[in-house]
Amino acid sequence: MITAILKSSVKIALIFLTGLLVCVYFLGFTTPGLKISLNTLALFSQGQLHIGYARGKLLSEFTLRDVNYHSATAELTINSLNLAWDLKLLAKKVVIEKLQTQDFTLKLHAAKSTDNDFDFKKLAILKRLNIQELVIENFNFISGQQPAIQFAEINLQKTTANNAIIYAKTLGGEVNGNITLWFGAKTNWSILLTGEHINPGLQWAEWPGDVTFALKSQGNIGNQQTGPDVLFQLQNLRGTLRNSPLNGDINVVLKNHQFTIKQGNLTNGKANINFNGSVTDVWNINWNIQFPDLAMFIPDGQGSFSSQGSLRGPRDHPTLLADFQAAQIALANQTIKRLAGNINFSVKPEIPFAVTLNGQGINIHDHAIAKIDLSINGKTHREQQNLVTALTIAIAQKPYIEAQFTLPANITFENYRTAPLLGQVAIHFPDLAILKPYVREVNHLHGTLLGKLNVNGTFAKPDIKGELTLSNGNIGVPKLGVDFKNITLRLIADTARQATYQGSFQLGEGNAQLQGSTNFNSADYATELQLHGTKLLIVDLSEYKIHANPDLKLHYNNFKVSIDGNLAIPDAKITPKDFRQTVTLPEEIIFVGKTPAPTPPPTTSLKAMPNLQVAVQLENHIQLRYQDIETTLGGQLTIHAGSDSPATAVGSLFTLGGTYHAYGQALTIQMGKLTYTGGLLTNPGLNIKASREITTPNTMANNSSNMIGSGTITAGIQILGTMHKPAVTLYSVPANLSQDDILSYLVLGIPRSQASRKDSMAILNAASALGLGGNGASQLASITKKLQDKLGLAEMNVQTVQTFNPNSGDSTGATSLVLGKALSKKLYVHYSVSLFNSTPVSVFNLRYKFNKHWSVQTETSTIDNGADLLYTIEQN
Repeated sequence: MITAILKSSVKIALIFLTGLLVCVYFLGFTTPGLKISLNTLALFSQGQLHIGYARGKLLSEFTLRDVNYHSATAELTINSLNLAWDLKLLAKKVVIEKLQTQDFTLKLHAAKSTDNDFDFKKLAILKRLNIQELVIENFNFISGQQPAIQFAEINLQKTTANNAIIYAKTLGGEVNGNITLWFGAKTNWSILLTGEHINPGLQWAEWPGDVTFALKSQGNIGNQQTGPDVLFQLQNLRGTLRNSPLNGDINVVLKNHQFTIKQGNLTNGKANINFNGSVTDVWNINWNIQFPDLAMFIPDGQGSFSSQGSLRGPRDHPTLLADFQAAQIALANQTIKRLAGNINFSVKPEIPFAVTLNGQGINIHDHAIAKIDLSINGKTHREQQNLVTALTIAIAQKPYIEAQFTLPANITFENYRTAPLLGQVAIHFPDLAILKPYVREVNHLHGTLLGKLNVNGTFAKPDIKGELTLSNGNIGVPKLGVDFKNITLRLIADTARQATYQGSFQLGEGNAQLQGSTNFNSADYATELQLHGTKLLIVDLSEYKIHANPDLKLHYNNFKVSIDGNLAIPDAKITPKDFRQTVTLPEEIIFVGKTPAPTPPPTTSLKAMPNLQVAVQLENHIQLRYQDIETTLGGQLTIHAGSDSPATAVGSLFTLGGTYHAYGQALTIQMGKLTYTGGLLTNPGLNIKASREITTPNTMANNSSNMIGSGTITAGIQILGTMHKPAVTLYSVPANLSQDDILSYLVLGIPRSQASRKDSMAILNAASALGLGGNGASQLASITKKLQDKLGLAEMNVQTVQTFNPNSGDSTGATSLVLGKALSKKLYVHYSVSLFNSTPVSVFNLRYKFNKHWSVQTETSTIDNGADLLYTIEQN
């Protein structure tokens, strides 16, 4: 019985062992087994793994292609990978005989680290990895949003147990060297690399060059008591960078928690950076930076910058001494004519500190500061277990803000947010005119600003109590032509972390009241303001004079601004300048040596930053005079806009009578209406009619020769469609008049049949203005064709004619009426006269053709006379 059981157990064990060996062989030594193993690995990976092709044996050598791995922290793509390894000693080490890849890209995503202290002992696991040969072709490494680090080739050949030779191709040059690594309780390394003909411009276009260098680094990490032991030497940095000589040498040592800069020097052309010193039990760091031309380091920048300074003193409370100078700075949309500063700051109590800033001609993001003369002075002293800091902020050497803060003596960067805070701030501006150089956008700045604030709580949640008042204030806004006068504003902060505002001001003869509050308990400091005013003169310029009655509310909540309410415009005078006579160059003109500016995309909407829902009411005293229009406006709109959407409107604007001057006539505006139905504020619907009445004999008005007396004909223009796509048509009463007769009545007051040849030119001039949309172009073509046939001309149109003035040497173009007629097969005459110039220019041109190639041309104009002999060659 026992024997039978033993035999059965042995048989089962042999079957299990055989099956296990078959599974191991299948998975480790066959291509199908390799694929199953990789699919299993994909199931247990933290990201998504996809392999397009797999062939070979998992436990000896295999090839993979189209490898893609994606996770929350990294992305890996490999075009092809070939791995040959020996797993006989897997328990002790992994021996990779050869690892070869092509098109290797590793991208690391920015991620928040929860562990600030890395245990370098974990690197000891790498000693179990033995790589004999590593070849990577086309390697790309990307970290977050940083530019990719690219290598055309990386080749690593192991020579001894801990040493390898490395060779790499990158940025058009070569890097050669040796790397030695030891892994144990401490990680030790020794690196020696040389680079030749490195061109950073291949990756950063603004930094072309040819650089060589020698890099040496050695040391160890992992000893918690002595800290890292690091030697870093950048030697013989030579070559050119941005077409200027480049030289540099850096020698830095970190040992026993002491940092020493034995040498630090970088020179590129006339730019130079020098730094040296050490950090032991005391700080002793010095620097000198000279950038005579910022463009050497900032390709889009201009100007000069220099700085000198030092950081010295005990390690726990060093003193920073530094100054800087900048001149003629131009960077993006920021310009600085001159700026200089000085810092003298010590962490140690009882030592005074000071910061000064002086400059002029400063423009930051379109905010102009004419002059700056600012200084902050203070001193910290110890009172029992606290540090008391008193500081003064002065403008032009006069103190205007004084403050004192008390903090615990044991405050650190780690606990400052919860440290108790106690402070007092006194603000005393007898006259705000002192701030005029800092706010160039305003003028007539006056007023008295006084305040006292007490601060309690913590840095993270301060409690502010006190009062701030502005009295007898005045601020002028030149761009609007108005002065805010008699400004009073009172801010009261209470212990409930609330602030309330109440104030008033005068604009013109109108008065306004302002009130509101801010809740400091909310994360975004939610604020509400209410503005109510009557007869406020909001614009007072030569072209615009507008009064308004606002009743608006501003809300700031959840980091968003919204404005709602009503805005009534009781009266306004709008008379913009007429720029129709302004001469501008055509867009096709290109200035030699000047890079043309990129053409901006067309804008079709009016963007609004805050959320808007404002009802605008135009009362019946809005006078508009613009170009050829004189009228009175009225109507009401409700404007809606989001923080990231264009402004739309509902409502309508209309004209109340008025005239429109066209073709030398005063047309009465019968109807003028802009309709908004929820579309863009810049694209209303149009319905505009303007006409003139002509008294005619009844024989013309009623087409009857038996009637006597007189009648009336109404001829007019109607504009429909939208602002973006207007459609112009002509209409008449009675409605049976032709389009060219209507235009003739508008221009001349007579039908086209009675127009002389001279009058026909005036009609053509009027017709050229009809091509605004709709069927205007077809109307123009029809009218000019009839006139051309009537006058018997071969050419009749409106075009730009170039004329040369020999006195000034300039060539100008003018919109002209052009007439042409062939008097014979060889003789052709051509006449043009400018339509819109204040002094019309006429040109008479006569051409006589001798034969196929030769002709003579004479030209007589109001400017000059001349003749040309022409030779013509025609080719297909």
